[in-house]
Amino acid sequence: MPETKVNSFLNKLQSTRVNPAGDIPDITGISLGDFQVEKRLNIPSGEADIYLCSGQGVSSGKSFILKYYRRENAVKIPVLKKLQEIRNPCVAPLAGYGDHLGHQYAVLPYYKFPALSEALKAGTRFSEEELRQFVIPSVISALKAVHDAGIIHKDLKPANLIPDDAGEHVVLIDFGISSDAGTNTLVVTETGMTPIYAAPEAIQGIFHRESDYYSLGITVFELFTGFTPFQNAGLSAEEAARMASVSRIEFPDGFPSELRKLVLGLTYRDLSHRNEPDNPNRRWGYNEVERWLRREDLPVPGELSGGEFAGAMPSFPPYGFAGTRYTEVSALVRAMLMHPEAGLRELGRGILTHHFGLCDAAREQLCREAENDLQKSPDIIGEYGVFYRLMYRLSPDTAALFCGGREFKDFRELGDMAVSAAIKCSQSFQSPAKQVTKGDVKTETDADTGISSQESFTEELRLMLKSGFLDFYAEEILKSQAARDILVRISDAISRQETAGKEKSDRGERTNNNAVPHSLRLNLETAWIFGYGFSERREICFHGKVFPDAAALSRRFKTLEADSGFPAYMSYAEEGRQDLEFFAAVYPDEAGRESLKDVLTDLNRAVFGEGEYQFRNARAFDDYISLLVSENRPYEARFILNTYGDALKAVSHEVWKTDSYEVLKRTVSGFVSFDEHLFTSIGALRDYLSGLVEKYQRMPEFFRTFIEVHERPLKRYLKHPDLAEIVNRILALGNVGKDTEPEILQKGITVAGMRYPIVKPLAPGDYMRFGSYLQEDGINRTLLEWLVLDVSGNEALMISRYALASRKFHRRSIAVSWKDCELRKWLNGPFLEETFSAEERLRIAVSRLSNDGNPEYGTPGGGETQDRIFCLSIAEAQRYFPNDAARKCQPMDSAVTHDSFISDGCCYWWLRSPGYNRLKAAIVSSDGKPGLYGVGVNGSPGGVRPALRMLLKV
Repeated sequence: MPETKVNSFLNKLQSTRVNPAGDIPDITGISLGDFQVEKRLNIPSGEADIYLCSGQGVSSGKSFILKYYRRENAVKIPVLKKLQEIRNPCVAPLAGYGDHLGHQYAVLPYYKFPALSEALKAGTRFSEEELRQFVIPSVISALKAVHDAGIIHKDLKPANLIPDDAGEHVVLIDFGISSDAGTNTLVVTETGMTPIYAAPEAIQGIFHRESDYYSLGITVFELFTGFTPFQNAGLSAEEAARMASVSRIEFPDGFPSELRKLVLGLTYRDLSHRNEPDNPNRRWGYNEVERWLRREDLPVPGELSGGEFAGAMPSFPPYGFAGTRYTEVSALVRAMLMHPEAGLRELGRGILTHHFGLCDAAREQLCREAENDLQKSPDIIGEYGVFYRLMYRLSPDTAALFCGGREFKDFRELGDMAVSAAIKCSQSFQSPAKQVTKGDVKTETDADTGISSQESFTEELRLMLKSGFLDFYAEEILKSQAARDILVRISDAISRQETAGKEKSDRGERTNNNAVPHSLRLNLETAWIFGYGFSERREICFHGKVFPDAAALSRRFKTLEADSGFPAYMSYAEEGRQDLEFFAAVYPDEAGRESLKDVLTDLNRAVFGEGEYQFRNARAFDDYISLLVSENRPYEARFILNTYGDALKAVSHEVWKTDSYEVLKRTVSGFVSFDEHLFTSIGALRDYLSGLVEKYQRMPEFFRTFIEVHERPLKRYLKHPDLAEIVNRILALGNVGKDTEPEILQKGITVAGMRYPIVKPLAPGDYMRFGSYLQEDGINRTLLEWLVLDVSGNEALMISRYALASRKFHRRSIAVSWKDCELRKWLNGPFLEETFSAEERLRIAVSRLSNDGNPEYGTPGGGETQDRIFCLSIAEAQRYFPNDAARKCQPMDSAVTHDSFISDGCCYWWLRSPGYNRLKAAIVSSDGKPGLYGVGVNGSPGGVRPALRMLLKV
């Protein structure tokens, strides 16, 4: 660079050099890394305090500027790291950065000349040649360097341009609000950029590399004229920036034509062709400015060859949305209504507003008003309402309705779809298909029925209703008062259902029989109500079965009662009580509503517990107790008395006005108990014991177990004169001794005095006795039976025949795996020590368990363990049992507690695999089905069915 030109350019800056003011004590005097803070400068900055520093160590003898940021996390660390790697004389090198007392700081070189903004304030203006020779080449070199590093500056302006001390380059400084774009060319963010220099897309929070070049165009204009194109004392910076996004730049007289071309090229607003390097109608970037500097004749985007502004921009520039480019507003609106979630994002980010700002001021204003309404919306429902209304205002000729990604010509067609969606969703809740997760909500999906799409439809339909959009559609699009009246009735019905549900919840009543998530239930009910309002369809879905109308469902109830009796009828109706209450309230035909109310009336009868017993009246109850006695089921009668005694007494006296309670009490008092067995008399008990002796007298192992289990009542009845003889005989038959060797329950056979021992090896399906379990009295022990699941070499994999205990998987409701749960510690600690003798423990191998995760939900299993006693995994429970019936498990007396879950004499039992998440553990349910979703680790106690690998030879 010729020395005369350098001096000429720098002389303009000498009189405007910044003279730092006095010290302001803050961090002055401290050392930060290799930098000694000398004094604070009075350079105005809205984001940081500015200090003069001196270098130490390798930086000794040099001066630096330290920016100490007021706001925490003010500077993005990825930007700082990339800046340190840039080696370009036009980019201020980052000497260092760090954190002090919770605030970031960055260290830059100290330049003796002022920023270009200070020169402008002093009245300095820069000629076209000075801009061409000194400013523009340096700035585009700096921008290329930072863009290549993946950084978008976002605040290019004269205040961030400063000459280096040698006067050879203009340096780009201040990356405080810059963003790390990575490999992207676009960043969406809220930022503190200076609005009057910002590109139209930047005002909406969207930054491209081209956005920095737009700022360069405004900067060039100001450096030449001394003011920005849209500078107006009556407008705020933000208002001026918005005017710039829709207005044309007016150039003052005497503005050089070549410089005008540069400014127009850099500030071209349409970015639809930004990725088409050969398209002349695109904003200029590095390559175009380089060619301009070489004085090539470039066409100005948006102008004819003669230089006259021709509005070359199409009436609606192509808009990319959901992988498609749209050239018509109506087509774009239709696409956004098909994908409202994505469309709402486009509106919220200002992309839609910006696009219409390029071509249609009226529609831009509609979008801008919608953006403001979005800011005021209290929730997502309000935001969707704003979006839907905007779409139909952007395209007034659009008359169809859109919901769930489908188009409907009118309300009736939408109502028909609402009923179809409600049916499919109801069926999915009754008979769930493959379960998947969506965020923190469990949903169902089925490739054949499209259940997931049906749920999306019901969710969007509810948004459309609750947001008031459908009212808007009926009034402004259809101009139909009839449709408006129907919508009012639908909204009232939905509000009544929501109020009723809340009141039930406040009273502590169960409001969801089918365990359907609350939000999905609301969507489902909305679909039914809307469908009944606009469609002529009258189907009802109950227990997963579709009935053509309410009358057909009522006939089903009557048939069930006639064929299976009142308890079955009551059970069937009670399981769907919530659905009955819902349809009885919203079904559109009065006769249908009344028929469903009749069923609800039947449900208001005497229901014992959670539906274990149900009786129409006292006579039905007395008849049932008589049936129990006649069928020799006294234990059930005693259960009813013990469980429901106080309540039954009140119902008998206050509701039924009978002595049913006293009759039951007298009946039960005459029963004779033998542990869990009840007998109508001593004679019946004697007959029972005599039958056992006659049947099993050749099987002493039976009586050994029988005595272990029933030692207490046998001792009691040994003194009864009518039972002493038979009890003594049982005691004589029993063998209370216990071998240390495991006892295989299959014996040899003798024919004609010849003994044929067992020759086949131990095999899956055999039962063995091994170990003994201490009962709750702390004295008596029960010989344990084990089912052989697999035999491999010298080891037999076995599982207890019965559930031995009732315990929780873990003591607290936290995310826990088998490796860390309390159940594992108990099995390999107290249970192992108390159940097996020292000799028996030598036969129990140490098993290395892989602990696989949940195959359905992907929940990790938690890592390998080495255990002697363990629970089966999901895979093992499915592999070693042929079917659900084989997996069913009865609990021993020691495993039955007041809060155990028993169904048909069987309980659910724990697996070691995780469930839906680690707050749950998988189980085998009482009906033998693997429960992969699981039960809470600290929920109701489950049955413990230990497994082990026994060494056949020691």
